[in-house]
Amino acid sequence: MAQDQTPEILRLSLQDLVLRVKICKLGSIEQTLAEALDPPLAKNIRRAIDALVDVKALTISEELTPLGRQLVKLPLDVFLGKLILLGCIFKCLDGALTIAAILSSKSPFSAPMGARSQAEQARLAFKRGKVDHGCYQAIWPTLMSLGDSDLLTVYNAYYAWRRICNQSGASEQQFYHKNFLLQQNLTNIEELKGQLTTSLVDAGFIELRNNEKASLNKCVSYRDLAVCC
Repeated sequence: MAQDQTPEILRLSLQDLVLRVKICKLGSIEQTLAEALDPPLAKNIRRAIDALVDVKALTISEELTPLGRQLVKLPLDVFLGKLILLGCIFKCLDGALTIAAILSSKSPFSAPMGARSQAEQARLAFKRGKVDHGCYQAIWPTLMSLGDSDLLTVYNAYYAWRRICNQSGASEQQFYHKNFLLQQNLTNIEELKGQLTTSLVDAGFIELRNNEKASLNKCVSYRDLAVCC
């Protein structure tokens, strides 16, 4: 092991560590973590506790809540984990998974030297909901197109790509080229959605039918997953 390697406890999410201290009933959060061989900074521990209280994973007295017990099962920042659980409850899981995956991934937009102006125009088209599919232009039918943020811009681009994936005869390469999109980053978002879906299944939050299990790693929609939250 390299001498300058960061200790594992400092590489893990402090929010996750705090939840595990409570799950394992190890006593005071701050005292338990302070006694580690390479303890996190006290201010960082406090910041993690405050974030967990804010998301309702801990009470003000730092007791674990029912939500906290569920969030510890998900390999995500607790705020994104809560978003996904709410997506289960309110039957908008596909959108919640997409947003969580986007916020955990690199932007799919590129801005190559010599073509930054064209790339910005392509990005703005998704921001307005006006999508160039390479074969035609369409107003993307989603309420998200009414938004004005980087997140919703990527959201629109992702779903435009998904539509191209499922469209017979469409040229994906032409779509990437004309819209200055990176195939690998879009694929990473899709794969992360699949991983998060697997985590939800493993934790017992959702159930998959046989055909959904078979197509989990393909370019498929998660809207119709059977929810058992």
